[in-house]
Amino acid sequence: MIWGALVNVCGMSLRRWRLCIWRCATGALWATCLWLFVVQMAAAQTRADEHAPPLTPASPLLFEHFSLADGLSQNSVLALIQDSQGYLWFGTQEGLNRFDGYTFTVFKHDPDHANSLSLNSILALHEDADGALWIGTWGGGLNRFDPRSNVWTRFRRDSADASSLCGDVVTALLEDRNGLLWIGTNDGGLCALDRAANTFTSYRHVASDVNSLASNAVATIAQDREGRLWIGTGGFGAPGAGLDRFDPTTGSFTHFRADPDDPTTLGSDTISAILPTVDGRLWVGTGGFSVPGAGLHLFDPATGKSIRYRHSNNDPDTLANDNVVDLYADRAGNVWVGTWGGGVDQIEVGEAGAIRFVHHRHDPYLASSLSADIVWTIMEDRSGVLWFGTINGGISKANPQVQRFGLHRHHPLESNSLGFDVVGSFYEDRAGGVWIGLWGGGLDYFDRATGEFTHYPGDAHAASGLRNDTISAIYEDDDGFIWLGSFDGLYRLDRAHGQFTHFKHDPAEPNTLLNDSVYRIAPAGDGRIWLGTLGGLDLFDPRAMRFTHFRHAPNDPDSIPDDGITDLYVAPDGVLWLGTWYGGLAYLDPAAWR
Repeated sequence: MIWGALVNVCGMSLRRWRLCIWRCATGALWATCLWLFVVQMAAAQTRADEHAPPLTPASPLLFEHFSLADGLSQNSVLALIQDSQGYLWFGTQEGLNRFDGYTFTVFKHDPDHANSLSLNSILALHEDADGALWIGTWGGGLNRFDPRSNVWTRFRRDSADASSLCGDVVTALLEDRNGLLWIGTNDGGLCALDRAANTFTSYRHVASDVNSLASNAVATIAQDREGRLWIGTGGFGAPGAGLDRFDPTTGSFTHFRADPDDPTTLGSDTISAILPTVDGRLWVGTGGFSVPGAGLHLFDPATGKSIRYRHSNNDPDTLANDNVVDLYADRAGNVWVGTWGGGVDQIEVGEAGAIRFVHHRHDPYLASSLSADIVWTIMEDRSGVLWFGTINGGISKANPQVQRFGLHRHHPLESNSLGFDVVGSFYEDRAGGVWIGLWGGGLDYFDRATGEFTHYPGDAHAASGLRNDTISAIYEDDDGFIWLGSFDGLYRLDRAHGQFTHFKHDPAEPNTLLNDSVYRIAPAGDGRIWLGTLGGLDLFDPRAMRFTHFRHAPNDPDSIPDDGITDLYVAPDGVLWLGTWYGGLAYLDPAAWR
């Protein structure tokens, strides 16, 4: 009944072609025609998608980059936070950067002014409850910066003062639930700051005391849900002495060491990152700057046992690199793993708790990839955007919330990637495979289960096969043949034998293709197929090898409105809709030609 209503709206009742475009070109009548047409197409597409297999996504994140060219003071970013005012702070090896979303403001050491950063190389950042920024440096001790008053306060190690900072290489900062600021150093162990008195209590390794800190080289500090502190030792060029649990009430440390003969222990004593989980376990990363790692571990404090996750060249779903630099959990519960040389991994937990690592790496052929593969620090801002500080690649930024599309692109080093980046047509076959017509790359077949592409490149110099690389239309007939419209005629692909049959226009033979620019293909419903060309419309019978031509005739109102066919659609009731280059929209009642 929709089509009858449409005839009344358009007011035309030609014997063969009904040209909706004439009276529906403007105003509400045209909107009604278009709405009815879209409803039918959407319904047909919904039916086609009901049993489609899931699509294997490509790399799910698109990254934006910030570097020296954008005003960042240096491209090695070792620390980052967002403060209570919404500003982003980036610690580099060449100063502190504040980012307001548009521009960078840089704070550097000034040897002529004590009211400045003590040293430009920054390793750790923290904002306290008062809005003050704490900055740990590589050799310049600890700084407190009040952004409101622009006052800098420096804390340095003084060997003559036991209450001074425990070391000048400040690698980690943590404010515990009681408001106590803990400082990890690479050269002086662990200390806690009494901010009222500006004095430090130090905890160091003592060889004669088994309950002391395992090593004075502290890389990372974390607090678990029970309020206990966990200390990772080593890194930054120093081998570690394992993982420590610290009880501040007794001042004693419990040690967890790697045992090469016990696969349930940590795989390395150099602990680079610690991330408590909601169930009381800890993700523990190993390795560090110039110290080899042994991958990632899921450590259970109740049993002292670990599950190890290592990189394997034979399994693409394993950890990208065994040198883990940072661990971060976003608000959605996703765990991110920054590695030294393997980019950043996202942990996916599958059925029965199976772990899979999704890799995000720098790709020199893809501008939207991660900016560098050494990911030192990770943070999520208030709006859910993820920020990644890299070595020599500046900052990478990604927003998982708005990226709903997987991306497939041509990659010159990956033979199974998309064959060409200019895509002209799609078709899903009955088995769920996706055929892609490329404008300049021939034909591709996409396996949704594996995420891999099979290529059928066009070669104009070949004696047989696909001889054109611009594919504008694709269709699968009832016998399983794949029909292709190109700018060099019509092709039929026999998938079983990998053979192409070519149909071309021959001006000396009437029973040939009307025009070699085949723009669209649609089924007629009886084994024949409609071919929209830039020289008219063909109805082709593959069994009889017979072409029936429809051309525009200026003096024949029953002819098609224009020879430039831009689109074809066969509605469920068999009505053929025809889009033309200059003649508007038309439809053909099947009773007029069957």
